[in-house]
Amino acid sequence: MKCLFSLVIAAGLTFAALPSLADDDEARNLYVEQMNKPTQHINSGIAYWLELSKSGKSTHVSNKKTFHNGDKIRLHMKPNFNGYAYILMMEASQGDHYVLFPTKKFPNNKIVAGKDIALPVGNGAAAWLKFDKNPGDEIIRVIVSRSRIDPKSQFKKDDDTVVISSAGDDTVPEGNVVSVDTRDLTVEQTKSKHQLSGQVTVVSHNPKKLLSVDIKLNHQI
Repeated sequence: MKCLFSLVIAAGLTFAALPSLADDDEARNLYVEQMNKPTQHINSGIAYWLELSKSGKSTHVSNKKTFHNGDKIRLHMKPNFNGYAYILMMEASQGDHYVLFPTKKFPNNKIVAGKDIALPVGNGAAAWLKFDKNPGDEIIRVIVSRSRIDPKSQFKKDDDTVVISSAGDDTVPEGNVVSVDTRDLTVEQTKSKHQLSGQVTVVSHNPKKLLSVDIKLNHQI
């Protein structure tokens, strides 16, 4: 079986307008409301962006970016509740589907409300998803849940899944809201500060359901 991505550990690397059933302020307000009340089950939300590692340099990108063989990415995510995160390959260029994260080698998939996490999580060093030499449109599914699930049971088509498309034909099912924050994001480190622009916030009104987001990626040679 040919795989689009391989999980790699990279020591030394640091680091679209979408349709919505509500305005951006509603999505952000719902997201913050849950994060500020962690003991209550109000909704399920994530704010995320992509980090691209190319030629030893890391940059902040969206899924509108065209990716190439050998590029490495990871997904920065900040949930508004405590739980677990999963990444699935839903549709690779060769038609494969499989669980990208967590794995036996990289099992730590816990997420904490209000805390940024870079997925996949390695063991003491940055972990990345690396594009192989089979170009094509790829779809990865990010799932967040308040309890552990069997990710292998999530490959079926799910009408509740939010789809964030590289081509602009995004779909937002009823009961979800999506917004793109065009304000600058600031990532502060001990000796440096990086200005980033844009993040996607996805919120499901139903906290009992899994929050599932399909991200389409354009992979070329």
